Amino acid sequence: MKLISVILLLFVALISLSIGSYDINITQNLKFIYAIFNKNILNENDYLAFMIFIKLRLIRIIAAFLVGGALSLCGAIFQGIFANNMASSYTLGLNSAACFGASVAILLSLPSIFTQIFAVLSALISLLFCIFVKDKNSIILAGILIAAFFQSLIALIKFIADPFLKLPQIVFWLLGSFSAVRFEDIILILPLYIFSLVFLFLLRFKINILCVNDNFAKSFASDNKKLRILVIFLCTLLSACAVCLCGIIAFVGVIIAHFVRFFGVYNYSKLLFYSFIYGGIYLIIIDDFARAISDVELPIGVFTSIIGVVILIFILIKEKKC
Repeated sequence: MKLISVILLLFVALISLSIGSYDINITQNLKFIYAIFNKNILNENDYLAFMIFIKLRLIRIIAAFLVGGALSLCGAIFQGIFANNMASSYTLGLNSAACFGASVAILLSLPSIFTQIFAVLSALISLLFCIFVKDKNSIILAGILIAAFFQSLIALIKFIADPFLKLPQIVFWLLGSFSAVRFEDIILILPLYIFSLVFLFLLRFKINILCVNDNFAKSFASDNKKLRILVIFLCTLLSACAVCLCGIIAFVGVIIAHFVRFFGVYNYSKLLFYSFIYGGIYLIIIDDFARAISDVELPIGVFTSIIGVVILIFILIKEKKC
């Protein structure tokens, strides 16, 4: 099953490399992938297509996979530890907080690294609210309040931003898009991204314990409170890294976790892997749709919001009937 998932990911990525206004077929894609390691196989006529392949398509596919995987994995974890099917980095307000920090960096014309730093710091501030919410049933309400607070601050930033230089950057970025992602942006977030991801996978067996009640967890001699804070902290870092690349992408973390569980995967030793892979696949496909549906590329955040709301309404109706 894992091998099939990886093959599906590679197939979707290969098809996605062919989608765009400039015609590059699958054979050329395979040639260009090989050319990354051996550029001598290229001729003069290939270089324009190769630059489009590298600088426009491959980079944004990698970015879409990293963002989709991160948000989906965090969503699966949040749903388990908060015992709430609607929990994700978006519904908990972490994405809005990270976007506020990044918007401040854009407003102040700071270097790219400060966009990441400000986003992480803002997300960590919002994390404090999540940690101290003891009633798991109130966590989504707390998330709504956190998101509303930071969205208000973002509205203030948009109001005072230069309407010709800064405001368009902030608004387009908040809508969610991979069109402006550069290779340098991916390299910048990669250390923190890998750090958070690796530690979450190392903790995947212990995360199962967080999904049961505290009395049962004590029988495993587990310090549930410290483990819970550590996992939430790592998810916050990972979510902030995702936001740094593309802005707000809504509901990915909710629907992909439900999709994976639909096939009977509940153990976090497997759930994290499948959520990560299929979250990446989902966002690659949505990004393909966003740039292929019209001559003008549409923000990907718009599509994930529409699809997410429709699916969540269906889930709510289904749970109510049960």
